[in-house]
Amino acid sequence: MSPKAKSKGNVSIEELICDYNGSKYEVTMLAMKWARHIKKLEEYRDQPMADIIEVAIRDVLSAKVTPEEVMKAVSKDAAAEEAFLNKREEGKPRVKKEKVEKEEKK
Repeated sequence: MSPKAKSKGNVSIEELICDYNGSKYEVTMLAMKWARHIKKLEEYRDQPMADIIEVAIRDVLSAKVTPEEVMKAVSKDAAAEEAFLNKREEGKPRVKKEKVEKEEKK
């Protein structure tokens, strides 16, 4: 364990991963979904993705968030994104950039 982790009284991510008894694939997928969700939060918006992934792995492995909470957050994000895209597409169809450039040249 690193001195930083010892001084905070936290368990290192490596220890959490090694001590985890479930499917590593499933927990990895869950952590990545959680990372995509928290990246959208204000406090993590400017953080590097590597730091966000570390936080997400720690949250999932330490049971700070449950799989149900992760899936609920992911579905809310998907609904919000769909609503945004629907609102954006109202009124005018989306045109590819290449098509616009060709029309401008004519």
